[in-house]
Amino acid sequence: MAKSYNMIQLVGRVGTDPETRTFNSGTQKTSIRLAVGRVVKGEEKTDWFSVVFWGKSSEIADRYLRKGDLLMVSGRMESSQWQANDGAKRESWEVNCQNFVMMDSRSRDDESGGYSAGKPRTSQGYNEPSNRYGGGTGGGYKPGSGQYGGGGSNGGSGGDDGWGDDVPC
Repeated sequence: MAKSYNMIQLVGRVGTDPETRTFNSGTQKTSIRLAVGRVVKGEEKTDWFSVVFWGKSSEIADRYLRKGDLLMVSGRMESSQWQANDGAKRESWEVNCQNFVMMDSRSRDDESGGYSAGKPRTSQGYNEPSNRYGGGTGGGYKPGSGQYGGGGSNGGSGGDDGWGDDVPC
């Protein structure tokens, strides 16, 4: 079989507040819709993408993302096929997040130690190996700092890459 590569990178606005589910195994999944604009023959169009976050990135997305936030996401497109109750075959596509960056500089007050008014929110980079069920070891998220204490197998670079601090996705 020929080698292939499945990667998508999007920049858009979060269209829905995050929706989080926790499975019996303890695995957490957060879903959002991402609105990405494009221009066709001078007319603006919006494409909507379903994006899912797993593990630690699911917790971070649920805690800090809100409708309207500017977000860069990279990951892979995955499809699901099933047969509906009426017998029709259905298919859906979603972006399985591997990295994301919160690009807004807006401030946010929240009782959970998030970003405070008057202190600009900096761009935060989040990345994780493609292990959707694991999440890596070592470190821990530092609320309000936008930083993940690297180490272990998180996939964080530990260096200054210009995007902010790396966090598992």
